[in-house]
Amino acid sequence: MGSMESSIGQLAELGAKVVVPATAVGDVTTFARLADSCGGLFSAPGSEQS
Repeated sequence: MGSMESSIGQLAELGAKVVVPATAVGDVTTFARLADSCGGLFSAPGSEQS
């Protein structure tokens, strides 16, 4: 999940708050849940598998 972690770090530097860290969903995908500076939730999808 290296690239995902990098993206999450960049989003956090821009003011996003990590609500759910990068999480693998079986062997299908990864995702993270973040909140913007106004509290709006959004997901960061990924497809990297280890």
